[in-house]
Amino acid sequence: MRLVSSEAPSAETSRRIKSLIGEGLPFTLAYYPGAEHGMTLFESGADGERISTRYAPGYFSMIRDFARDGRLHGSYGDAELTAPAKSPVASGLEVSRRSSDLRVWRDPAAASER
Repeated sequence: MRLVSSEAPSAETSRRIKSLIGEGLPFTLAYYPGAEHGMTLFESGADGERISTRYAPGYFSMIRDFARDGRLHGSYGDAELTAPAKSPVASGLEVSRRSSDLRVWRDPAAASER
């Protein structure tokens, strides 16, 4: 049986990451509604199969900002960002996890303080 992105547990992953953020761990979650695992938007064909049409607007800008600046700032298309109370925007970030249509960023400096 082939596992497709629509079967990945993004809702549960999101709940768990938000719980960690609520506990003060230095993560930022970026959720792109309607995007699949590869950050693509899609249309459904007549047979119900998903056809990727384009990448989620703002996704590549978010990746660029992190790669160039080591942090996130501003908005990134339709992304819903969940950050800890002390915003990770002010500190360096690194990619930590990925699941379905989620992206998580970790602040290595804050993590080493624990």
